[in-house]
Amino acid sequence: MASSSKKMIVKCSEDEILEVEEALVNASQTLKRLIGDNESRGEKVIILPDISRETLSMINNYVKKHADANAELAVGKASKGHKKSLHVWDTEFMKVDQDTLYKLIMAAQYLKIEDLLDLGCQTVANMIKGKSPDNIREMFNIKNDFTPEEEEENQRCFP
Repeated sequence: MASSSKKMIVKCSEDEILEVEEALVNASQTLKRLIGDNESRGEKVIILPDISRETLSMINNYVKKHADANAELAVGKASKGHKKSLHVWDTEFMKVDQDTLYKLIMAAQYLKIEDLLDLGCQTVANMIKGKSPDNIREMFNIKNDFTPEEEEENQRCFP
């Protein structure tokens, strides 16, 4: 569903100025607050110093897709497989490298976009499901800082 929504101007971590969909503002409690702060100071650009252009663009696409899907539901234009197709889209959206996934999760947390934060965290949970602690440490490059005694106790308590 194409929308002719209002665009917002943001400045990302690379100091680039971007236009983002109003849907992003509507999805983010942080952006709503920043807009209010900016308006009271007469500023028009929202500064997001910790979010890259790439990450912001991905988040913009995510919230636009979800806003369009919700609009279709609201007007009764959604097909029977609507929910499933959105789930498939979300799954494909999260097929990114770990660094990008981490940036998406951190940005979603900062922007307070709960659905995206939940999706990112669920993706990480699915990645580690069924893995041993050693596999998880290797996957995320986590140093094992347990002493041999602590490691032995963990093996006894959590076989």
